[in-house]
Amino acid sequence: MVERMRRARSDGVTLWDVGASDNPPAAERLLALAFPSLDTALTVVVRRTMENLVRFGSEGTVGLRAEDEVSSRLATSLRESNRRLAPQSVTVVEWGDGPLPPAELRDRVVTDLGRAPPLSWCRQLDPSPTVPASNDVPADLYSGQLSLLDTRWAVRPDRPLGPFLARNVWADGLLDGSRLDANPAERGPGAGPVRFRDIESAYAPVLRLERLTHDRRRTLRQSALRFATYWPWVASAIVPLPPVDRWEETREAWTRPGLTPAEVEWVLAARPPPAPESGRAGPALK
Repeated sequence: MVERMRRARSDGVTLWDVGASDNPPAAERLLALAFPSLDTALTVVVRRTMENLVRFGSEGTVGLRAEDEVSSRLATSLRESNRRLAPQSVTVVEWGDGPLPPAELRDRVVTDLGRAPPLSWCRQLDPSPTVPASNDVPADLYSGQLSLLDTRWAVRPDRPLGPFLARNVWADGLLDGSRLDANPAERGPGAGPVRFRDIESAYAPVLRLERLTHDRRRTLRQSALRFATYWPWVASAIVPLPPVDRWEETREAWTRPGLTPAEVEWVLAARPPPAPESGRAGPALK
């Protein structure tokens, strides 16, 4: 994994998301191991929610009683992340609990960290049409699902105007083939054998995307990346780090023809049902 990370960095990957990992502390330590010298070009994204700040507090503490306690725990948790990441450090905090904390609280966190320049704050957006995207507390960045199988943020008129981090670009492995590579044990205890009917149902929307690859100018994995980064408001597309045998295909997405406006319009018109959100962490590619 370390060698794969270093190769990705040598090919220009600078944004690394550790917050969506199944084990963020371990992902932070791995990043420090892969890059033992300070790299000022690296952007490291961590994720925080009110729930994990409650868990982060001392044992037996229930709830957060005041803003100063919230800021104290948030600063302490980020300090711990910086310790694991050293010599790198957190540069983006993705907030997963709706609107960002008030500006005064965020400024207090930065002061507690003694950090300059200040952190960037990213708001994770809920793609549900019943949840308004507007936010009284503007963020530096926004994040959400965006893929060939989930185009909701590409068509929502209330999408925030700030830079966007596209997540779940490969739709939980449906668009890059990794769904079929998964170990059966990953489906969890009690999971029965995979039925052909389930595979057919899961991949039916994918098969409808054959139009994007029929002339062999690009693969579906490459088409998915080019769709996510087609939009000028997308700052980066965050994807799991590909295995060695798929890295060249992924990297070469930028040497293949991008999607045409007509192809993008066709994808938006098709509007296949969205795939569930992935929890896998990875680098950002754009």
